[in-house]
Amino acid sequence: MKNFIWLLLMLSFATEAKVYQLLETSLLRGEVVERTQTNQSIKVKFLIPSFSSEEDKAYGILKDEFSSVVVEGMENTKEVSKPSLPYHSFIVKGAPSDFKVNLKKGKAFTVKGLKPTPARELPCRCAKDKNLDPNIDILKYEEGRALYKIEYLGDFRGEKLSKVTISPAKYKDSKFEIYPELEFSLTKVRGGGINFNTEEAGKEVSSNKNYLMVAASHLVKATNKLADYKRSQGFKVKVVDLKTVGKTSEKLKSFLHEEYRRNGYSFALLIGHEETMPTEYKSTSSDAETPSDTAYFTMGGSGDIIPDVFYGRIVADTEKDVLNQLKKIKEYDSKSYAQNRGRNHFVGIASDEGSNPSDVEYMESYHAEFKDVFGTKASLYLQERSNSNSRNINKALNEGAHWLSYIGHGSGDSWSSVNRGDYNSAHIKDLNPGIVKPVIIDVACQNGRFSYEGRLGERFMNETKNGQPIGAVAYYGGSVDISWHPPAVMAKGINKAIAKDGFNTLGEALLKGQLHLLETYDDREAAEENLIWYHLFGDPSMKISFN
Repeated sequence: MKNFIWLLLMLSFATEAKVYQLLETSLLRGEVVERTQTNQSIKVKFLIPSFSSEEDKAYGILKDEFSSVVVEGMENTKEVSKPSLPYHSFIVKGAPSDFKVNLKKGKAFTVKGLKPTPARELPCRCAKDKNLDPNIDILKYEEGRALYKIEYLGDFRGEKLSKVTISPAKYKDSKFEIYPELEFSLTKVRGGGINFNTEEAGKEVSSNKNYLMVAASHLVKATNKLADYKRSQGFKVKVVDLKTVGKTSEKLKSFLHEEYRRNGYSFALLIGHEETMPTEYKSTSSDAETPSDTAYFTMGGSGDIIPDVFYGRIVADTEKDVLNQLKKIKEYDSKSYAQNRGRNHFVGIASDEGSNPSDVEYMESYHAEFKDVFGTKASLYLQERSNSNSRNINKALNEGAHWLSYIGHGSGDSWSSVNRGDYNSAHIKDLNPGIVKPVIIDVACQNGRFSYEGRLGERFMNETKNGQPIGAVAYYGGSVDISWHPPAVMAKGINKAIAKDGFNTLGEALLKGQLHLLETYDDREAAEENLIWYHLFGDPSMKISFN
């Protein structure tokens, strides 16, 4: 059924693609987009030699023919119902009111009768098929797009940030125009420099060793042992019993924000699950009551969506759960495994769905980031191949694995995008202790809810065999149904950050993945929801280090 949905989404009655030549080849310099910057300004110049267009029969309430608009080297916008057009985006320091814009359109190239294909709704990554609306919002489509927009993202540790999105094409009032030599200049008129380097974000935070842990009362004793271990690594750890804070999400958030104002902590852990540690519930497109910790650590007030702290949860019900997770953290840090092979082993599991890119293409890009820098060896389990089953996945994991990426559908307690059956919480019991245990990045629905009811992420963190901890050393996943492309883009950003720096804290790498999504994905609301959905089970201060 899922394959049929993708076939329906991609089905087109295609004619031969048309290529529109825009500029003489003598004018070309190589890159389609050139961005230069000074301390106070950024200049973006487009030099688009041509674009291609292919007819695509629309379905639903609009019966007209749409056509794709493709500029080689540029991504297209994905905001549902809006015309899908090429764009370039980046993050800057400052609020929208801090900037002055100068736009030189240059000569416009008009194509009569061309209606750009609208971005359409995609399936979520849940195990059950979602009923997709084949219609588009006519009013939203006809509204078109401005050539640029500047959106406030909030602040990161006191520094206001905004996102700039520029498209060299527009469709409005039934008219398509493209500006092959568009020039966009942004000058900051108040408040310091303009440049924000996503790849450098968080380094200063990681160097701050202040660490706050808040534990459910019955887990405080075990949490103190975790705190002692982090102190031995140079962290200044404060452990707080939840009963001294109050057992509501409002009281916990007030305490965490006030403590941040007083001490500016960089790392935080909540120790407890959804029933024993207060949880805030946010309304998102997939669930009116999405469990989320994000607002606890987003300190910039109204409109701020970027967490200022590297945070996680030890999803635990008993002291033994906490101590077992501590044992896995120590084992990872000291590399003191009974079987030490697998430190350079990457395990990837991908569905046979998706396009532009497909899940297989995403997975190949995830591993490429590590392979090119660390020389990692990959065991890939692609849904289209017969080797993709729980038995073979566990065989690979029992050889030791440093990193596991999954991309496909999830049900809450399983990965369903395998060739036969699924991989579910019960299969974790077949893993062995004493082996290299992975960090898991899970691009799937539901598995990352921090309840204590057998969710896949929680069992990867708490399962034991013969009294010894097995599973994963850390897990990052979504608490509800998640969208198609945004979490996949985030996962690529995480690997990219680790490959570039080589030695990140886990919290820093995860933040960089989310910032990569915010910077490169045009739909701000979709990127914001991804921040709300995703949570780390494990220690955000853990150092990621490939051999």
